[in-house]
Amino acid sequence: MQFCFFGLVRATFNDQPLQFRSNKVRALLAIIWLDPRRQWARDELASLLWEDYSSSKARTNLRVTFSQLQQSLHPLYQALPARAPLLVADRARIALQAEAWPELQVDVWRFDQAIAAYHTHNHEHGVICAACLEQLTSAVELYQGDLLTPFAIEASSGFDAWLERQREARHQQLLLAYDVLAEHALRMRDFHEVQRLSTAQLLHLPWHEQAHRRLMISFAELGHQSMLREQYLLCQRTLERELGIGPDAETQALYQRLVTTSTTLPLPNPTLKTLPELSKPLIGRTHELALLHSLIEQKQQRLVTLLGLGGIGKTSLALAYAHAAQAAFDAVWFVSFAGSAGESLASDHHRLSATIATTLGLSQQLHTPQAALLHYLGQRSVLLVLDNLEHLVHEALHVQAILDACPHVVVLVTSREPLNIQAEQRVQLHGLALANADQAFAASAQLFLAHGTNATSQTLADPASMEWIDRICRMLDGNPLAIELAARWVHYLGLDEIATAIEQDMDFLQTSVRDLPDRHRSMRAVFDGSWRLLSRHEQRVLSQASLFRGSWSLTAMRSICTVSRLTIRELIDKSWLTQHAGRAMIHRLIQRYAHEQLQRMPTTAATTAKRHSIYYLAMLRRHTPALSGSQPQASVRLLRDDLDNIRQAWLWAVDHGATHLVHASLAGLSQLYDLLGLYHEAIRVLQTSITQIQRQPTSLQQQRLLMRLTIALASHFNAAADYRTAAQVGQQALDLAQTLDVPQQIAACLLQIGIAQRNYGLFADAEQSLQRSIAIAQALPLKQVYAHALRSLGFLAYLQGNYPVALRYHEQALAFYRLLHDQRSINLAQNTLGLIALAQGDLQQAWDQLAVVLTRCQTLEDGWGEALTLNNLGAVVQAQGDPARAIDYYQKALSIRQRIGDRWGEGISLSNLAAAWHEQADYQTAYQSAMQAIQHTTAIHDLPTKAYALTTLSQILRVLGDQAGSIAARSEATTLRTQLGQDHLISQTID
Repeated sequence: MQFCFFGLVRATFNDQPLQFRSNKVRALLAIIWLDPRRQWARDELASLLWEDYSSSKARTNLRVTFSQLQQSLHPLYQALPARAPLLVADRARIALQAEAWPELQVDVWRFDQAIAAYHTHNHEHGVICAACLEQLTSAVELYQGDLLTPFAIEASSGFDAWLERQREARHQQLLLAYDVLAEHALRMRDFHEVQRLSTAQLLHLPWHEQAHRRLMISFAELGHQSMLREQYLLCQRTLERELGIGPDAETQALYQRLVTTSTTLPLPNPTLKTLPELSKPLIGRTHELALLHSLIEQKQQRLVTLLGLGGIGKTSLALAYAHAAQAAFDAVWFVSFAGSAGESLASDHHRLSATIATTLGLSQQLHTPQAALLHYLGQRSVLLVLDNLEHLVHEALHVQAILDACPHVVVLVTSREPLNIQAEQRVQLHGLALANADQAFAASAQLFLAHGTNATSQTLADPASMEWIDRICRMLDGNPLAIELAARWVHYLGLDEIATAIEQDMDFLQTSVRDLPDRHRSMRAVFDGSWRLLSRHEQRVLSQASLFRGSWSLTAMRSICTVSRLTIRELIDKSWLTQHAGRAMIHRLIQRYAHEQLQRMPTTAATTAKRHSIYYLAMLRRHTPALSGSQPQASVRLLRDDLDNIRQAWLWAVDHGATHLVHASLAGLSQLYDLLGLYHEAIRVLQTSITQIQRQPTSLQQQRLLMRLTIALASHFNAAADYRTAAQVGQQALDLAQTLDVPQQIAACLLQIGIAQRNYGLFADAEQSLQRSIAIAQALPLKQVYAHALRSLGFLAYLQGNYPVALRYHEQALAFYRLLHDQRSINLAQNTLGLIALAQGDLQQAWDQLAVVLTRCQTLEDGWGEALTLNNLGAVVQAQGDPARAIDYYQKALSIRQRIGDRWGEGISLSNLAAAWHEQADYQTAYQSAMQAIQHTTAIHDLPTKAYALTTLSQILRVLGDQAGSIAARSEATTLRTQLGQDHLISQTID
């Protein structure tokens, strides 16, 4: 669905135009859409559109016009009946609810977002990044004319003034975008693009002298002297006609300078024919290319090294810069050192100088290569591109000698290793940009399409294909050569088959094309070449690093791999590893290659894997007490960063029968997953662990471990709102615990079974299970299980309306939680105490209780607890008679719950929103929320919340005149309330 406001107002849904009855409707649409986050007061809208009318007449007109606008949007509501309405309104306000319609596309929003992205992005070295160039280009393309042009409505000078402000704001941003894009094109010496952009800009602002000056420079650079003069005269006439003034001093001075010289920079030297031609366009390196221009031409850096593994695009970038910078030098020379590892052009000491001298055609009969080279370069302004210099980094001092003796020489090096001399400015190349929320059509995908389109006639840019292309590019970490090799297969295989082949076999990434050098015909050849440059010690350490997952601390690597900081630094400098925020990472392709090498060292592989598991599980155990303590957030943040490695360490211990490690780490792992809200990942890891341990020889220790794992699994099924499975798994654990006669685990099993039964609506069974758990836990004693069971039983009493009992159980549980310093559980207990106070009519106590809890949850970074508390605070303010404020709380809670996957809480928030919207008299929105709540609670079998949502739906349908639907919803709610034993709520259902 698209809404366009640049030029004529137009809107389409499923490619069909939406019809608007009048310009007043279009004006109302524009006002709301152009300020989408604002809640408009009805009086404000009425006075804006009908300022010459009486207040009552203006409000009446607004009500009619708003109704007509809703009718225009009816095709959207009809096609998506379960969706929240796009426009919401009450007696006082009207607002757009755009977040509920993510497919909504509005040209002005996209324009504003593109401009905002540019303004908020910090550009190093004053160089505009590729993402911002793309954003500004998009903004220029979106501007199809001034806002709402042509457009007019009667009796609306206020609207006219508002529209003029909106137009002027966008017009200024458009001119800014043109200025930035055109200045970038000028710096890149793309003079035809300068002309296109500046000419387009002058259509919007004919007297903009900066655009005229850019055109004059471009004509001069291209040798079009007559057009240069014509442009100056046009500028002069336009300024005189429009403003009554002449060109400013800067424009006049520029013109005088340009007409006296044929070009601002020397013409290319004829010897530049030695520079290899660019065989294909450079894709995705706009930022890096601009950075080279900045470093060399503005910051006067005379030695720049492009670093990165083979295939990352160092040579292509260097050639692109060399071609673009030809006019800035007397000569540009490209010297290739590919294959120099085995050559002997001269003595080893002079190989670098000899290769350069030979490429330049210098006689070396009377002088040493270095002397001949320095004599030739002398005072010349020369760019030397030294390609693939990694084989001769030990001769880096010869590069320094050139810089010292030849003051106008600039050296651009491509290498897999740095030269490590003081004059060197390093530019590290990484993979091409991958798709993200801000940049769907990323450089990596563009490169794949460029090569894939050459290999096949089929269309690859459809959404389904683009998803596969993005996945392939991610698997290859955006490596340009790897992407090119993969794209060449599209003629023979589907994109899904290519992805599978890459996943299974790195040797799939190869080609037999003749115009690629041997070292680039496969990724294995690339890695083999770089691998041979490593010392044996570096090879061993890199192989060991393949066992890490995600990112890891340098401290962990030093301990596990028994390696020095210096060696780690060398591997980072040589682009085998990357580093960010003090943590190391390894790209997936490199990891696979390095892991292959590790398999050839079985003793090292086994030792390193064991050390990895011991290290990370020990880290987890050290932080386990803090995870259940009063301030777990610091430990959670630290362990979250290492979660990939903790998971890897855990699974290794499971696979290798290290049951002592698994036993010792289970509590911490389960608690960490719970605090992070990663219930489904916890379920996958625990199920995998149980399956693996069941295959191991039966022993008492194995059975005890299976019992504990199964209890933890039941707990996470409960957290994931899969109550039926939680009860089944809990029963399996209970059977095992009873067989092994382990009372403390029996109590834990009964606790999880009771929670599942309560949430599944089996209140009587739940009470029995929880009472049994309490009896065992109290006798042993098991303080934490006892406290959890008390709280769970108390919440059951709350659901049944037995508030004195609920209060007693929660106060008892709270006392134990305080003894245990379990802040998270304290917050949960106090949340329910707040609800009990609310149910008993003590709104102030409820508010005071919950407000304190909210602050603590936010401090602890406990998203689950924060959402729970926000939701309950919403219930308090709704009971205070402020449904609008309650909606704000409910929506914040819902947003968090959807983000962290709290399915149980999501159903409650949706139900509360339905009730609040109903109280606000926004029955359409209330209906949508109620239907969503019912669908959601049905899916997870949350019967208490479903009954609540059905009760609200019945009330909404009655107001909307659907008496039959209201009766049916009320009947179903009453049946559920009776089944659950919620007799105290049946009266609400019947009301």
